[in-house]
Amino acid sequence: RGAKWTNLPPRDHPDRERHPVVRYGASETDSTSTSGERAYVAFSGEPNSYREAVESPASKQWEQAIATEYEQLKSTKTFEWVRKLPEGRKAIGSRIVFREKKDAFGKTTKYKARIVAQGFSQVPGRDYNPLLTSSTVFRTTTLRALLAIVAREDWELHQIDVVGAYLQGDLDEEIYMRPPEGVQEPGKEGWFWRLLKSIYGLKQAGIQWKKKLESVLI
Repeated sequence: RGAKWTNLPPRDHPDRERHPVVRYGASETDSTSTSGERAYVAFSGEPNSYREAVESPASKQWEQAIATEYEQLKSTKTFEWVRKLPEGRKAIGSRIVFREKKDAFGKTTKYKARIVAQGFSQVPGRDYNPLLTSSTVFRTTTLRALLAIVAREDWELHQIDVVGAYLQGDLDEEIYMRPPEGVQEPGKEGWFWRLLKSIYGLKQAGIQWKKKLESVLI
């Protein structure tokens, strides 16, 4: 401690008993503890890995979410299976991100699993162009201006949600990826994915989706 803190009086511990926030779990503690102190650890219901997902109480829901995500990748022809990599090529890694969708009351309404590429393992100049990774972003001022024009002209305004938007962009590079744990086809153990379209996590995913959107709208 610095010199200015040396003359401070010792802090008195409060006499009241502390309790955890309800959403962090039960307030029961180990009855064998004799220290008179309690420690509470906050936890989240979202698993950080495939192993945690299959060992969680909602394992069936997570398994279904993974299957849904895998089927979406196949339906959009995002990848194709290859037995081995071309000479001199390395595959980038991947993982599954698990998220719970909740309503206004905090109740889980949907289990979402998303297969993402580990973009940090991409090689500049081979797996992506370092000069072409940024894309335009949303600005609230633009939205407010648009809404003002719509209101003044009494137009109809429609909103759309593109499911798996980043999966629509075509790739210009030849990228290979290792399938994440929990996703496999019988007879294709040890195979790789050759990505045909962009996928979440790739450094160029945003700009490739922008190109695809512009080609449709313009």
